[in-house]
Amino acid sequence: MNFRLFGCGKFKWLSIERFDRELSPKEDSFYRKHREVCFTCMRYEQQGTNAMNLLTAAAIEPEISEDFDEKVLRVLRKPRKRVAFSTLSPVFAGAIVAGLALVATLQLLSQSPIQLWKATPATGAQGADNRYYNKDQSTFPSLVLPRELNR
Repeated sequence: MNFRLFGCGKFKWLSIERFDRELSPKEDSFYRKHREVCFTCMRYEQQGTNAMNLLTAAAIEPEISEDFDEKVLRVLRKPRKRVAFSTLSPVFAGAIVAGLALVATLQLLSQSPIQLWKATPATGAQGADNRYYNKDQSTFPSLVLPRELNR
């Protein structure tokens, strides 16, 4: 029973591996013993074998003409064209964007943090927030600050 509980994963792995290579004697012994004990794994092996048989039956053999080698050599002997700039333009565009991002990052890092903290926000009329374009206070939202709340 212990053999069946812990060997199913190894059995499935070996059932796939046996198509690619020859199993070692130890692996083959485990494979045969587990297949006799576990019905689920035996069905898994049968399905894998059926699938492999279908794949090999459906494999198409290539038809190679007699002058195939000559055609390949003829293509290889042709002088190669130079790579046009238009095919490389996305590469250059990406390099330019990356360079600009690097320059912008270095410029931001070169500023001292003290200068960044000293910046004061722009204010409009009578200390109001500058995000409103007109200076008419009647259009400002009526904000209730925590210190003005009745407690």
